[in-house]
Amino acid sequence: MNKDKTALLIYLVVCSASAIAVALFAFIQYHLILGDPFYATNYIIPVLVGLTFGFLLSRNMILRRKLKSERDLVYQKNKRIRSFTGTIVHDLKNPVSAIHGFS
Repeated sequence: MNKDKTALLIYLVVCSASAIAVALFAFIQYHLILGDPFYATNYIIPVLVGLTFGFLLSRNMILRRKLKSERDLVYQKNKRIRSFTGTIVHDLKNPVSAIHGFS
């Protein structure tokens, strides 16, 4: 699965789950606790809130994955730079030690 399909799948699942969860909580509050009759208009705002929350949550998850991959790339580059610097330092150590010894 490529990254775009994975991001879309995460978005759809998280948005749907959060919208269903918020609508379920609204149903419990309105119908079971308060005893109001079932009106579909009571669930419009909770579903919109759930979708918004799901969008923000899924966007956060996608950005965290992207940040993690970029962090791993930076660690790999840093490791190569350290290796290169260590090689340069090692190669320059012998001539500098010889010059220091002659002086």
